[in-house]
Amino acid sequence: MDPAVRDKKCVPDLEKRSISWKKFWREERYSVLLASVFIYVLLSVLLPERTWSAILLDAVFFILVLSVVFEAVRFRSIFSVLGLLGAVALLGHGVAYLWRGTDMARIILAVSSILFIAAAILRVSRHVMRSRVVTGDTIRGAIIIYLLVGALFSSVYILIEIVFPGSFLITNSAGKPTVASPAGISRFFGYFSMVTLTTLGYGDIVPIRELSRTMAWIEAFIGQIYLAVTIARLVGIYIAQESKRSSD
Repeated sequence: MDPAVRDKKCVPDLEKRSISWKKFWREERYSVLLASVFIYVLLSVLLPERTWSAILLDAVFFILVLSVVFEAVRFRSIFSVLGLLGAVALLGHGVAYLWRGTDMARIILAVSSILFIAAAILRVSRHVMRSRVVTGDTIRGAIIIYLLVGALFSSVYILIEIVFPGSFLITNSAGKPTVASPAGISRFFGYFSMVTLTTLGYGDIVPIRELSRTMAWIEAFIGQIYLAVTIARLVGIYIAQESKRSSD
């Protein structure tokens, strides 16, 4: 085959692949992000207190940061505020690993995580709330926001407990008070945040100071309002678009 003819045939194939790739990321851009958020939240609660656990969690968080920063497939996103906060969050994890065991390192980690996760929630919310058509990606985005809210408040509780020790009463399986170890503090408050967000509340971890109590009811309120308002809106849009399709 003539090389010139072969090259002409290859160009349309490359264009088709490029269009297909862009279409995939436009319609499925939250798939990787949802997986990374879910795995991060799950591992932060289940991993044992080991050095390798912290390294694994940091690796998953790194993937989470990249997934958020590049969710729109725009590499200039790394130079945005979100990209900067992502870099700060990664730096916070590095500091926590190098200076592990110190309160200052845990404070830096908590604050950097709070800033990045809050920015990530705002970014995903813009897409979900402005959506006029409900797709699978819209649903995934809504789930991501819910999980990120839980991760955000987990870092908030950790920060409160470090700055104001004794803000939470933690009991063991026998119902006796216990103290969260520095290495296991993320597991305790990751669990507490999710049961508070869902208003499950087993009572094994109880906020006993004004600040911790206030943050707990704010999270519970956000969790209920988010489900009631956001899900109701998505269902309403879905019903409207399905009615329009059936009438066409």
